[in-house]
Amino acid sequence: MKLQRRSDGDAVPGPAGPGGRRRWFPYLDAFRPAAGGAELSSREVVEVLEPYILEARRDRIRRAVDNRSYAVCLVVEGLSDFGNVSAAFRSADALGVQSVHKRYRDNRHVSMGAEKWLDIEIWDSPAECFSALKKRGYRIATTSLGTDSVFLFHSSTF
Repeated sequence: MKLQRRSDGDAVPGPAGPGGRRRWFPYLDAFRPAAGGAELSSREVVEVLEPYILEARRDRIRRAVDNRSYAVCLVVEGLSDFGNVSAAFRSADALGVQSVHKRYRDNRHVSMGAEKWLDIEIWDSPAECFSALKKRGYRIATTSLGTDSVFLFHSSTF
């Protein structure tokens, strides 16, 4: 049973954050336990399952959820060593970044252990990825070791 995913065409949901911007959350509050079954909200699912979960386990789940965020996401593109992609994804997981994005490469598989906890989206091009992220309300900041790079804190965007 999984949450149904929101399409990129949907309006940016949720309350306005700092600066009046709305935060993107990629899932609808709708579970379908079986094909043709009734749709349940997350609250309804929790109410049904809560009596069967020990309080200590519920607390661990709440802490894990409280430390995850869609406010920032990681986009990885141009790394030639696939081990570096895996390391970047593990770092995102450790920092509570829930959404990570990578460019599709033939015959490549993300194998790192963190993949089961992250929402990984794969794109054909950086332009396609950035377009989708902008529709979701994200601002784009990049890192580069080029000679014309600008220190992030010197940017007027942030």
